[in-house]
Amino acid sequence: MEPRLTILHFEDSQEDALLIREHLESGGIQCDVSLVQNRASFVKALGDRWDLILSDFNVPGFDGFAALQLVRERDPHIPFIIISGTIGEEVAIESLKRGATDYILKDKPARLVPAVQRALQQAEERRQRLQSETALVKSEERYRTLVSSLREGLLEADNDDVIQFVNDQLCVSLGYQRDELLGHVVHRLLVSEDDQAQIVEKNLVLRRGISEQYEIRCLHKDGHSLWMEIGASPIIDASGAVIGYVATFSDITEKKLLQEQFLRAQRLEGIGTLAGGIAHDLNNVLGPILLSLEVMRSKVADPGLLRMIDTIESSGRRGADLIKQVLSFARGVHGEHVTVQIRHLVGEVESIMKETFPKSVDVAIKAPKNLWTVSGDATQLHQVLMNLCVNARDAMPTGGRLELKCENVELDEQYVAMHFEAKLGRYVCLSVTDTGIGIPPEIKTKIFDPFYTTKEVGKGTGLGLSTVLTIVKSHGGFINVYSEPGKGATFRVYLPVRASDVPEKLQEHEDSVVGKGELILVVDDEEAVREITRTTLEAFGYAVVTANDGTDAISKYALGKNRIALVVTDMMMPYMDGPATIRALKKMNPNVRILAVSGLAQNGQVTDRATGVAFLNKPYTAQKLLESIRAVLDSK
Repeated sequence: MEPRLTILHFEDSQEDALLIREHLESGGIQCDVSLVQNRASFVKALGDRWDLILSDFNVPGFDGFAALQLVRERDPHIPFIIISGTIGEEVAIESLKRGATDYILKDKPARLVPAVQRALQQAEERRQRLQSETALVKSEERYRTLVSSLREGLLEADNDDVIQFVNDQLCVSLGYQRDELLGHVVHRLLVSEDDQAQIVEKNLVLRRGISEQYEIRCLHKDGHSLWMEIGASPIIDASGAVIGYVATFSDITEKKLLQEQFLRAQRLEGIGTLAGGIAHDLNNVLGPILLSLEVMRSKVADPGLLRMIDTIESSGRRGADLIKQVLSFARGVHGEHVTVQIRHLVGEVESIMKETFPKSVDVAIKAPKNLWTVSGDATQLHQVLMNLCVNARDAMPTGGRLELKCENVELDEQYVAMHFEAKLGRYVCLSVTDTGIGIPPEIKTKIFDPFYTTKEVGKGTGLGLSTVLTIVKSHGGFINVYSEPGKGATFRVYLPVRASDVPEKLQEHEDSVVGKGELILVVDDEEAVREITRTTLEAFGYAVVTANDGTDAISKYALGKNRIALVVTDMMMPYMDGPATIRALKKMNPNVRILAVSGLAQNGQVTDRATGVAFLNKPYTAQKLLESIRAVLDSK
């Protein structure tokens, strides 16, 4: 049984109202009609819910237009039919323009029932349409929420590879604003010229209705590349035609780096096995030669032949030493680990350097008396120091400064998060710094490879640094290298202290280093460093804004220089390096406070605490960072 309609009837004549109700009921319309006869009653009744409103056009002190306006202000969709005995054609048309559903002349009551039925049908259709539109809007909002929540980037393109849609994550991953991507061709904007052919080839497959999954290097807006895993599927319309594709982008750069490290480790293992076999055979070859030389020397009196024997012996021993290095690399380093005081080894190395290094190399040693002890092989650690110092000397052919420094360090969560080889705890750090030619970025990743050398033929075997790395790893330590072409290099070796010297937990941060809500601008081109530094500072009471290079830092500082209390900036960045950034900031605000950070101590020369610029050596722990920031902020 269908529910009865509720009708509001605005009519001042009881007789006319009764006739209209009779016409409705005789026409089969089941309804409950509420009659109101003046403006006040009509306005009050509008507060209730009605399926239909009927209104006379001429009511004393009120007309149909005014009644229609009141209704439409409250509900623009409820059916409203004007019933009048005096309404003219022009007034009727005007009422329809203003939103009336229909009009009926009282002397033609036969139109009433069809008009009501038509009005109710239109209202139902309108209700269903609104319901569908609302559901569609909700569906679109839900779709947008789902797309925005994806951790992967999402892209939609047409058959011409033109971008039609991107989600927020893809914009963040690639450094673009949405309008900078929409309307552009995918393979021309997001990949290098060398990889464009691969994208075009994949798109041809997609147009045949076949999904694709592949890996490719994408270009960030700032120019650096990152590896993306792409899953692409064709978009097929109702007719079965492919009209485009949708693709997800997952950043796998870190995964690729780990794969490269694993493959490199496998390659080194293979080289080590081969080198070990060759070295073993060469030992068997050189052994008889060296043993025979003494016999030959005792039976030869010719000075020329004796000099030749000395040359053969010298070359043979050099070959034997080379074989020892090969075996150290191939088999790993073994030996009994005992308690070692690094300061004593440094003293021995210092004596050798002062006796053998050229006078043009200024040697500086910094080894405090309170150094912690390590567990290791003293001979092997001595070899580490000598190899690093000899390499530093060779990097300064015209002379320079070589600094060998030892210090106690505690590595905290921040440092460990930035260096995957590091572990929480106490270490003795050995730093060898030179002011030489530096290491170009393109070969920095190769310097620990066995047999790789940049030295002239006969002046290097390419095994020195690979042996150093092998020894350090066998002692549970790790190495960090910092270098800039023309600015020298710093090698830092971290050796864990003896187990009995390791405290139960690291030093707690003192209240004196906690922030007071100051706003810090952190500038570094490495995203991991920026985010870890931001997290650390926020955890200790500071507010943080970050910038990915010098130009970004200048822009951020210009917007908030009245609120930014301190700028923490890396010294080596693309586009605009640390020194240039500091100069630009000083021009904007001579009183700006800056903490410059770098892995090279030489970069500290551009700083001056008296002018509000301090220096902090990379890598740093959270404690060191907090202490340095507090010192700069509290300086007068």
